Amino acid sequence: LLQQILEKEKNPAILASAIRGLGKHHGPQTHQALIRFLESESFRNELAVAAMSAIRQLDDDTLQPAVFKALRQNASGFRTRDYGRGLETLAHTSRRQKDRDEVRNFLTQHLDHPKVSIQAAAIQSLGMLGDPKSMTVLESLSKSENERISRPAQQAVAKLREAKPTAPREIIELRKEIAEVRNESSKLKTELKALREKMDSK
Repeated sequence: LLQQILEKEKNPAILASAIRGLGKHHGPQTHQALIRFLESESFRNELAVAAMSAIRQLDDDTLQPAVFKALRQNASGFRTRDYGRGLETLAHTSRRQKDRDEVRNFLTQHLDHPKVSIQAAAIQSLGMLGDPKSMTVLESLSKSENERISRPAQQAVAKLREAKPTAPREIIELRKEIAEVRNESSKLKTELKALREKMDSK
């Protein structure tokens, strides 16, 4: 039914609603449709915005390149709020990538944007991206006198700290064993010392 609406509907509001509905359905047809609408031209990019909403709901990293392309090539066509959400969608679909340098650099470029709301969205997106390389700049922004900047920066810093990778379980267990061996060695040294003192006193 959604596919039929996407092919025949002319009312942009109904069409956008149908596009957002694709966020509940995985599959090749869904992917093709979402990429098509990301690349489409519409008033205030409302169809691309709906596609990004569906992609965020799908949580499918394979659609990340299409989101990135839409944001880079048609940034001026989005309303400020929608562009900010687009940055968050980009971060959301990039957060599991091993190399996040390109996305991090793209988001960081928006920290000097003339609109504070875009700066705030970029800060939130950096926290969502989870790249530890963003920590320094976010910590600096967290001290800003502007609460619209400092508050999301503080939240982003907290996210990065929570997401800090922990040591593998094998390493943790090995550290415990080493600590136990050290403890036993210390006890043995104490006992030997006591025994020597006892022998010397005889």
